[in-house]
Amino acid sequence: FVTSSSKAIFAGKFKDEKFGTTTSQSFLQLGIPSVTSYDIPNGSIFDSVELILKPNKIFYGDTTAPYELTIHQLTQQISYRTNQYSFYNNNSWPFSNTVLGSSQLVISPSTRDTLAINLSHAVGLDLFNKLQNKNDEVSTVDRFLNYFKGIAIVGGVEINCILGFKDGVTMRLHYRKPGVFAQSAIIDFGLNQNDFQFNNLSTDRTGTAISALGPNNRVIPASATGNAGYSQYMSGVVAKLSFPYLNDL
Repeated sequence: FVTSSSKAIFAGKFKDEKFGTTTSQSFLQLGIPSVTSYDIPNGSIFDSVELILKPNKIFYGDTTAPYELTIHQLTQQISYRTNQYSFYNNNSWPFSNTVLGSSQLVISPSTRDTLAINLSHAVGLDLFNKLQNKNDEVSTVDRFLNYFKGIAIVGGVEINCILGFKDGVTMRLHYRKPGVFAQSAIIDFGLNQNDFQFNNLSTDRTGTAISALGPNNRVIPASATGNAGYSQYMSGVVAKLSFPYLNDL
């Protein structure tokens, strides 16, 4: 099923005795700020770079235990393949094993407004220098995407929760302008193209009553599940009701 342009980011993992283990990762591209929106004077000093996510109050699993996210750089630019117009739950994209940034905390999805994850100082400094020197890599979106291809948002190994975020993700670069008193300044990199933000959702149903479900077997009779119906929208499972004859309803 289609997961691009959903205006939602899902990342994490949850193990359920009825549905198995569901895992989600999210992939997206970042655009560049307008050259008129910032001016980095000589003598400015790079401070830090962070990724800002906004929870959308949708979650699946245990939010009382520590929740961990890791951020990775994509190794290929996101693009459509031949005759492809959307991204689906079984699509993924290659990313570096090197962790660009990570965060571990206890989430309160109904009250937390933002989640800020510090990213690699070296990556941020390189980006800052390119912006200050107005290098070709930050002159157009296409050139920027060739330099910084995008990010993957991945849940930690030990967590037991999938958390949702709005797609209004921001990579924020902090620096200080020179002066008698140093002045703090920021440059924001927002989502480049909503169509190229998508979620990969996979499920391992081994040992469950619906383990036989898959691309080649889309229906399981209730007689094989103990007369139980199953519905888990995010992994593509829905309950089907059949009425052969209206007179028998």
